[in-house]
Amino acid sequence: MKNNRITAASFLCCVLIAGCDKKSETEIPLPPVEGDEIVPTNYSNADNWMKVDTSRTKNVDVFYFYPTAWSRGEGDPYLADINNASMRADAPKELISQASAFEKAANIFAPWYRQLDVSWMATQLTLEERFPYFRGAPLTDGIAAFEYYLEHWNEGRPFILAGHSQGSEMVRELLITWMKDHPDVYQRMVAAYIIGYSITQDDLSNNKHLKFANSAGDVGVIISYNTEAPEIGGNGKNLTVIDGSIAINPISWTRTGDTAFASQSKGARKYNKETGEYEDKGPLADARVNLERGTVICSTVDVDEYSLKGYEHIFPRGVFHIYDYALYYHDLEENAVLRANNYTKNAINGK
Repeated sequence: MKNNRITAASFLCCVLIAGCDKKSETEIPLPPVEGDEIVPTNYSNADNWMKVDTSRTKNVDVFYFYPTAWSRGEGDPYLADINNASMRADAPKELISQASAFEKAANIFAPWYRQLDVSWMATQLTLEERFPYFRGAPLTDGIAAFEYYLEHWNEGRPFILAGHSQGSEMVRELLITWMKDHPDVYQRMVAAYIIGYSITQDDLSNNKHLKFANSAGDVGVIISYNTEAPEIGGNGKNLTVIDGSIAINPISWTRTGDTAFASQSKGARKYNKETGEYEDKGPLADARVNLERGTVICSTVDVDEYSLKGYEHIFPRGVFHIYDYALYYHDLEENAVLRANNYTKNAINGK
């Protein structure tokens, strides 16, 4: 692995979305990395929780990590503080657009956690160099929040882990690190939805306790995919797609290269800019696993409409990253209910 502390010289060629003053950027301290002394966020403080379902009417919980939800200004740190105003303003929208897909199946718990700046990581760090930073402050907070939730709110219920993008990387790290040492807790995991980030074959080979989903209803498994068009612009790179990625089809829940047609989907959920509301839509997206890239290919939506504009150096045209949940929202919703029910049935039957 390369030195995970990038040099000051490398900052001289920084290219960030908002642009940057080279001198000021080189003076910004780097975030802590795995192995540094990092004080976790205090999760006994109710203000450090975005969502705590106090009703707890379901037999299953979902522990949710939101995706990157802040915009770094010129000269700002590369790590968002737990009280970052931009993050606090934007992340709750993801409860509506993403975490709500699990409401029929589970009680929702979602902590605030410190996040890294995606543009900095994409332009300044290799893939290997990113992981020690993820395992620094973000994962420190993720573990602290999850442990607090287990001790104070879970009450022995089975749970779903879910995230998107940087949030899914937190789920991935929690599975690889913390869960390995807590098999008793891991046995209560219904499923882990690592959407908009990658799980690779190496991840599975190097962590024998992990299992990837093979069908719609298996439990104790990982569900993962990144959504793309048949053709990707630029250099074809997608920040969240790692070599060796594997994926499952979010309509048919198979891992073959067969196409699941849009008519088979349970439907999408999309934001209406005019009304400011999220609206349920009928089926919009087909789905086919690209076995070579380990992604899900959607060929039935307008490429320009669903590509993320202004972030082409991270997500080139044809990457539908911000719509990973939206295009298959009701498929995910139904699937979470199925897996939760299957876990409960298996527990009753002693399986």
